[in-house]
Amino acid sequence: NLYAFRFTQQKQFETVLAIRLLGVEAFPSSMKAMENLGDAYQELGNHSLAKESYKKAILLFDADSEFDVNTRSEIRDGIEAKLKEL
Repeated sequence: NLYAFRFTQQKQFETVLAIRLLGVEAFPSSMKAMENLGDAYQELGNHSLAKESYKKAILLFDADSEFDVNTRSEIRDGIEAKLKEL
């Protein structure tokens, strides 16, 4: 995540995408990895793949019972807001 952040600051979005794809490959059930992949696609202007990634992130999130009700609402609202921006 640190490397992706650094490359984002340097506007090296293709590299960020490669890192985010590796993250999803390593952690396929991670909502955050999928959300980050959506962010990378959005930075590159690929709105259709960003939407797909955000929708998958919501599905993964809905299947995860780790978070309390307030946190769940905040996280879900954040992902849905990103979808609405596209």
